[in-house]
Amino acid sequence: MTELLGVSFYRPVIDVTLAPYFGHKSTPLVMNFRPDPDKFVDVLTHELLHVLQTDNNKHQSGGPNAKIDLMDEWRKLFGEHERTTLVHIPLHALHKHLYLDLLKAPERLDPMPRSLS
Repeated sequence: MTELLGVSFYRPVIDVTLAPYFGHKSTPLVMNFRPDPDKFVDVLTHELLHVLQTDNNKHQSGGPNAKIDLMDEWRKLFGEHERTTLVHIPLHALHKHLYLDLLKAPERLDPMPRSLS
C-alpha cells in the first residue's frame, strides 16, 4: 500500500481496538474480529487504506501542518458527492489495484456489506 501511494504511515504504531459487536472504522481504528480470517484481512486493509490516505508522512488531514484539503481535491477529481462516496472512490480504486494487479486475487473484491465500510 505504501509503495503504491508513494507515502508511508506517519505514526510508527497504529493501535487497533478489537471489538466483536462493533462496526469497523478507521479513526480510531476499530475492528470487529468476528469475520473469517480472510475477510478480517480484507477489512483491515480497507481501514488501513483510510488511515494511509489521511495520516501519512506527507499529509496529516487532522494535523497542524495539513497542506491540502483532501475532500476539496477529491471533489475536483470526482465531482460533487456525499463525503462517504468521495472518501471511498480512491479507496476502492486502490483495493482493486491491490487485489487484481498485485495479488492476482479477484475473489477478494467481493462486495463488502455496507456496515463494514
